[in-house]
Amino acid sequence: MLKKNSILVLIQTYNDGEYLIKAIKSLLSQTYKKLDILILDDGSDEKNTFIYQKFIKSQKRIKYIYKKNQGIIRSSILLINMAKKSPYDFFAKMDGDDISHKNRIEKQLNLLKKGYDLVGCNYVRMNFKDKIFEKNLCSRNEVSRFNQLMVESIFAHGSICFKRSLLDKNLLKYKSRFSKLPFPEDFNMYHNLLGKCKIGAVDEILYKYRIHKKSYSEKNKKKYQEQLVKISKKYFKINKKKFYKINENYFSNDFFDLIIFFKIFFRNNLWIDTRMYKIILNNLTFVKLIKIFTYYVSRKWKKYINV
Repeated sequence: MLKKNSILVLIQTYNDGEYLIKAIKSLLSQTYKKLDILILDDGSDEKNTFIYQKFIKSQKRIKYIYKKNQGIIRSSILLINMAKKSPYDFFAKMDGDDISHKNRIEKQLNLLKKGYDLVGCNYVRMNFKDKIFEKNLCSRNEVSRFNQLMVESIFAHGSICFKRSLLDKNLLKYKSRFSKLPFPEDFNMYHNLLGKCKIGAVDEILYKYRIHKKSYSEKNKKKYQEQLVKISKKYFKINKKKFYKINENYFSNDFFDLIIFFKIFFRNNLWIDTRMYKIILNNLTFVKLIKIFTYYVSRKWKKYINV
């Protein structure tokens, strides 16, 4: 029997220590109260499991499962399979070292109940001391979101909420269309959803994404980026016809859209493609170029001094 209007937050953790406790506390303090938490521990060491269990044992809303380490992709698949067997209407993802704003779940659920199938949100990056050093805004429309997905993920993986129907229809999955390129798992997941469901975003900062040298994303950054480049080129080739069709007369005031066009251009070596030149020129302004330069210099510097 389904738990109507209830949400299960899915967390994977691996040696997140006290960061996981902070993550849990941010969920327990949510304004939306029909919320439970499922934690899959992917083989954390004894020091970390002691920290988790000491806190979790007094929390009735949390289910904690420990498994031998099998890596982020296999544990992601396992967690989704566990979710399929649970009785919840809605689900949310969250990384074990991040923090959710107290209104996050309530505001994302409001959008899901308006007809969306998966909802993201804006987020900030913070360092190991919880210091915020960067703001990230979601693409604001369907075309912009499609374009971004030609080169990178559209939401922070841990910031999404989604309906049960995506699991029942086997739409939300981490399996890559290209078996030799399992990473990046979140990018593959979003592409599996492309054109098959309604995706939206809350235009507010509701999530804090932690960057630190011991985090999975930082330790595997090189491997992730290498496979992201390879697999995004394959996805662009598949979606090339649609990309040119929807962008033929597309114009955006947001300089970030121009960044995405430049990424697509250079990554796919579109030097002799006149259609791509037309799209870029249609969105190119001197002011946007200044904003792009300022954005990249500021981003690199803030990450250098904070991480």
